Amino acid sequence: MDPTVSVLDDTTIERFVREGYVHLPEAFDRDTAAACVDELWRLSGVDRDDRTTWTEPVVRVTGSAAPPLVAAINTPRLTGALDDLLGEGRWARLIGYGTFPIRFPSTRDPGDAGWHIDGSFALPEGEPPWNYGVNVWSRQRALLVLMLYSDVGPDDAPTRIGVGSHHHIARVLVRYGERGASFAEAAGAVGEPAPGTVALATGRAGDAYLCHPFLLHAASWPHRGDQPRFMGQPCIFHQGSDRYRYDPPTSPCERAVVEALGRPPVS
Repeated sequence: MDPTVSVLDDTTIERFVREGYVHLPEAFDRDTAAACVDELWRLSGVDRDDRTTWTEPVVRVTGSAAPPLVAAINTPRLTGALDDLLGEGRWARLIGYGTFPIRFPSTRDPGDAGWHIDGSFALPEGEPPWNYGVNVWSRQRALLVLMLYSDVGPDDAPTRIGVGSHHHIARVLVRYGERGASFAEAAGAVGEPAPGTVALATGRAGDAYLCHPFLLHAASWPHRGDQPRFMGQPCIFHQGSDRYRYDPPTSPCERAVVEALGRPPVS
């Protein structure tokens, strides 16, 4: 792919500024997705051929830099879309992930399905994981990506997305200044998305969702499907600076915050 050619058209980019996310079909190929699933089965400690071992509603695999997982997050189509949302040279290439939530068919409450944004940096007080914070400059975290390694339909515990919620979070965070707020505090100040403003991150294996870091999202349950849902959620870090710059807002991610506030934040 020619690196000078945009992956996302202007209409899609403006929808991202307004809604806070983009669904990118075929971000990586299905063979790579299948190899990622094989790797995660191996790391999960669960027997894919013995359903009696599928006892938990969610199993979390710790970060991995296995070749198929790294290949999936470095395709020209996906990295080109990141350039479109963040600016070429303004995000760090990825060599690994955080955790992988594997959600198994189950009617049990997984205990992790609350609305939240992801924390970006450690705060000086509190105990992990509650001591992770975020500020209006989105220090450290530039973007959140949801990678679908398996087909995900409405019954397969898709991630829920609060459409447009990144604007509400931005208006909360600006009050906390440079120090920022804990991710739980910020999400709690906004509450759950209003009825009719929730989208589901469904799609085919190989799709990705590119999400503004201030976007509210949540797991869904019960998982009424027949097979486990495999997903990765890499954090995209800033490059050249550890935050959004707003001087002026040159990327769609920065413009989304400025439009929510009506002005650039002042440090």
